[in-house]
Parts: sequence; C-alpha cells; structure tokens
Amino acid sequence: MTVSLSELVAESDERDSLIFNEFGDYWQLSLPELRERASVFAHRYMQTQMKAHYIASTVYELLAGRKAGEDISDYVDELYKELKRQRFFTIFDLQVFRILMHS
Repeated sequence: MTVSLSELVAESDERDSLIFNEFGDYWQLSLPELRERASVFAHRYMQTQMKAHYIASTVYELLAGRKAGEDISDYVDELYKELKRQRFFTIFDLQVFRILMHS
C-alpha cells in the first residue's frame, strides 16, 4: 500500500483516472466483471510495475470476494495495518479504504 512521493508525481494522471473513473462504478459490477478487472490490472502491473495497478487489482479481487460471500475482513485489516505504518496517507489510499470498508 505504500505510495512513494515519486509515484505521486510521476503517475498522478494514471492515479487520478483510477480513483475517479475506474473505481467509480465498482458497486454495479457483477462478480465476473470484478474478477475481469482484477485480472486486467494484474496484467497492467506485470507490464508496468506501477503500484497503483497492483492496488487496483487487489481492490477488485477483494470486492469480488465480498460479492462471492467470502469474509475479506482479515485482508482489509492487513491493508489497514500497512497504511498505519506509513507516515502519510494519499487520496488514493483513502479511496481504497472507503471502497473496502463500505458495506
């Protein structure tokens, strides 16, 4: 979950797109659509190594798990512990937790 300051500057357009556009319709997606998005972002991460793509993939995987009736609370707790270890929160971090904590 750590986002470096260089990533904040270098990837700001991509991150803005993820936050405000990509996650915008997450609650309307079916289970297969959530899994497909997770796969797409995992593939993008493998190509680019952009942490934002890795996080987006994780978010969609967790949302798919929730939609499938799985208990994702342990995963969300681990992500939260990682966030607490950081010295600052980004808008991206806060958006991720807003989505994951929403019931």
